[in-house]
Amino acid sequence: MKKSLILLITLTLAWSNQELTIDLDNDGTKDKVYRECNDTHCYIVYSLSSRGKEKLKSSPLEYYDSQIAFLKKTKSGFKYSLGFMRGGMSFQFRFEKKTHKMRLIGMEHYEFGNA
Repeated sequence: MKKSLILLITLTLAWSNQELTIDLDNDGTKDKVYRECNDTHCYIVYSLSSRGKEKLKSSPLEYYDSQIAFLKKTKSGFKYSLGFMRGGMSFQFRFEKKTHKMRLIGMEHYEFGNA
């Protein structure tokens, strides 16, 4: 019983602190992207090797209290997905070389009918 409780807590902490290590700015060095939450807001935090590993934060996320939130690597950047009971949404980002900023390039919303 005690071992299964420790395993459950460990898996929960590992899931909530998911971190992506991918090359966002195409300079050959891996960059980090993760979700950081405090008592009131969550942010997407990324550190780019081309900017000296400086931590950059997104604006506060409105839908931070979702049941499932995860980051996924995509062809040109990453996707931040939020899952709710019968629906969810995804936001796709990529690094823009001209402006040296992360840019939202796509949004998706889905629902599986009414409850």
